[in-house]
Amino acid sequence: MNITHFEHQLEHQVKVPTPNYMDISLMYGNESGRNADVYSLADVDLLFANIELDIYIDLGVVNIILIVLYSAIFIVGLLGNIFVIVAIIKFKSLRTLTNYFLLNLTVGDILVILVCIPVTLGSTVYKKWIYGQVLCKLTPFCQGTAVAVSVLSLLFICASRCFAIYKPLRAKIIFSKHNVKFMIIVIWLLSFGSMCPLLIVNSVKTITIYELFDSVTCQESWGSLTDKHVFNGFIFCALFVLPLTMMSIGYSVIGHTLWIGNSILMEGNGCQKKSNNIILKQRRRTVKMLICIVVIFGLCWLPYYIVYFWIDANLSIGAENGILTNVYPFVMLLGLSNSAVNPICYCILSRGFRRGFDSILCVNFLKRGGSFLRSSFKRKSTASGSIDTAEV
Repeated sequence: MNITHFEHQLEHQVKVPTPNYMDISLMYGNESGRNADVYSLADVDLLFANIELDIYIDLGVVNIILIVLYSAIFIVGLLGNIFVIVAIIKFKSLRTLTNYFLLNLTVGDILVILVCIPVTLGSTVYKKWIYGQVLCKLTPFCQGTAVAVSVLSLLFICASRCFAIYKPLRAKIIFSKHNVKFMIIVIWLLSFGSMCPLLIVNSVKTITIYELFDSVTCQESWGSLTDKHVFNGFIFCALFVLPLTMMSIGYSVIGHTLWIGNSILMEGNGCQKKSNNIILKQRRRTVKMLICIVVIFGLCWLPYYIVYFWIDANLSIGAENGILTNVYPFVMLLGLSNSAVNPICYCILSRGFRRGFDSILCVNFLKRGGSFLRSSFKRKSTASGSIDTAEV
């Protein structure tokens, strides 16, 4: 999965103006007398540096909008995911089976926030690749790995929910703490393994333009187009279509059981029935949150895959129609924004995370402080009112 398209962006977005050698020679080579001493090699270097900036930097309206949006996603995503990690570590009530997998997903999200978002935004605004060979290989690898970790974590959560509802005794054995840790390691190994080709094919390429400028890009170098299409097709099917299909089926069955066919869960009398009802409501809330996370994941990344495959199949048409320059950056933004949206979902749809966030942010303390100040103000107002009345 290529996340950059740096070489395509440079080829189709950067229009290199033909330098006027006659003007340059007139300015720097044909001066005589005292004016000839004014110019130096440093002046020539400065001129070419300014031309290079004009060629590579793009601060148009679209990119200014992207800068604002990426900055907001970076801040919200980083703070939100840090809060999730702190809440799970700090509060024992949040250390549940599901939340261990969500913690794993959060680590992948932070990887995207810290590595992929800054580099992707930088390469969109400044077309010349300035981040070196290491980040050229790591950026697509990290993003691909994070997406794989996310979808596999969600798939394991769905499986755990199915076992918890239909095979509760077996679920305690299969999804024990020890086994969950092993599953998380397997998730990362599968994710690393599936994205390893990106470490090999991505590299920095330098092309000299008019023997004056170096065009530096980060691009994929496949043995053939067939190899590239096979890899991208495998990633799309194995780490997007298949897991989402399995989760859709799994949550459809779970939803039918919890909302329609829940007679088994409601068996018993008196206290037992009340207890079952509480468990049922808790399970419904959890499943609602998980379904929401899966749907958002699919909606965030599906447009990216559609546009990516379309550009690969119709690259020249995509450049002419502005798909590559005006659409691709926004579908990439939508995909990366998934890493910032997840903590918001936890906060809105999970009471446990909401309480955790409130405690971390000292919301309750602030509320109590506000109530204390208001009550103190009322007492002071009452006292001053009585004194005024006495004086009258």
